[in-house]
Amino acid sequence: MGQAKLRGSLAQRVEQAQAKIERLLAARQSGQVGLLAYAGHAFTVAPITRDGRTVRALLASLSPDVMPVEGQRVDRAIRHAMKMLRAADAGRGEILVLSDRSDAAGTQAAAEARAAGYRVSAIGVGTLAGAPLSGREGFIVGADGQPRLARLDPASLQALAAAGGG
Repeated sequence: MGQAKLRGSLAQRVEQAQAKIERLLAARQSGQVGLLAYAGHAFTVAPITRDGRTVRALLASLSPDVMPVEGQRVDRAIRHAMKMLRAADAGRGEILVLSDRSDAAGTQAAAEARAAGYRVSAIGVGTLAGAPLSGREGFIVGADGQPRLARLDPASLQALAAAGGG
């Protein structure tokens, strides 16, 4: 598989996620919304606000290249979202995770969020066939020299949503 094709599939995944968020924001009738991005750590992109236009405007700036720490820590994203909600004095709220998978730590964080009054839902991004993982130096390859793939794991996302009441 050529480098251009690999870059294209990663870009497509990011575009899919941005398009899904865009549609959700467009359908939103009222309430507040915030946006965070995560990899190895979670970062606030837009604090919780009633101004969905601001959040929409910031979507285009998101890409894997802007993340300072590699990884996929859904648990940190959920806990960061909880901090954002608490800072906005939201006793209740919804956390929506866009990812290709979760793990036991993510499921635990979703359960903690649910216990705190926040519902956690998940939208899967990617395909069962997978897309290449990229890092600062390019694509991440295994010992065989082949790119490592991120594959959609619907079961893990279902477990995350179940634990979060979503």
